[in-house]
Amino acid sequence: MQSNPYLKRLYNQYNKKYFSNRLPNLPLLFVTPGEMKKYFGVNRGCCAITCFKQGTTEPVAIYVSLNCHKSWRYVKSDLLHEMFHVARPRAEHGKAFEDEMMRIAKLGAFAGIW
Repeated sequence: MQSNPYLKRLYNQYNKKYFSNRLPNLPLLFVTPGEMKKYFGVNRGCCAITCFKQGTTEPVAIYVSLNCHKSWRYVKSDLLHEMFHVARPRAEHGKAFEDEMMRIAKLGAFAGIW
């Protein structure tokens, strides 16, 4: 799998700035909404997903759905969201997720995005 160079650059930048370079080197790919539905069963045009090795918490890749209506600001937000799942694979979208999003927001992660 060949990573998208733009996503890879953002991932490396965010990993260094917000995650102390703790996150693994992963493939980062854009997929169409149709591919997102076909391969992952996700029926939304704007989303991202982190895939894990079956039966483990080992991340394999991050896929970001891209369509003509999705802005680059949204892509950056999706990537930061998925990086949390890589950092904390057992955590859901509850308090741990909210606390982490607040932590990186205070560091400026969403400046210029929202």
